[in-house]
Amino acid sequence: MATKQDIEIIKGRTGTIIDTVTGVASWDGVSAKMYIAREYEGTPILTLDGTIDEGNNKISFSYVADDTEELPAASYYYEIVIFRADRSYVKTVTTGILSLIKPVKVDPTATT
Repeated sequence: MATKQDIEIIKGRTGTIIDTVTGVASWDGVSAKMYIAREYEGTPILTLDGTIDEGNNKISFSYVADDTEELPAASYYYEIVIFRADRSYVKTVTTGILSLIKPVKVDPTATT
């Protein structure tokens, strides 16, 4: 069964989402994807490829500002899925709500 975990990221910024995975006997030939959709069981509007850290059982998903800048809503459903090299399904690792937080407007020239 997948773990449920909600995530918050800052809209229009670059970052990395890291997920810990359990129950994978072998990482040989395994890849990971994070699917983000507006509606539960909806068509993904953003897909991120994962980088697997086999030694620590972690998957990281890097995103850039452009990935989130144009997303119109404040929250989305997401699902992290791992696959074998032949694209056969292994398991859904984590699901939840991905919330986009508006960035704080900062004036880098301000002295206070």
